[in-house]
Amino acid sequence: ISVIGIDNIALAGLAEPGLTSIGPPLAEMAQLMVERLIGRINNDSQPPGEFLFPPTVISRRSVKAAG
Repeated sequence: ISVIGIDNIALAGLAEPGLTSIGPPLAEMAQLMVERLIGRINNDSQPPGEFLFPPTVISRRSVKAAG
């Protein structure tokens, strides 16, 4: 049996065995949001947008190949 979590919370790495997790790219998300916020503060009119951020798989010991 393999188990995978989502959001890569801190407890995922502390669990035994470590929980493999899918983590959001927080630094990239924060950078875009700060840039957009600064734009709003400076009265740059930016249309609302949809943004896709590819997640990262953080491999730990809760997943291994079958067999």
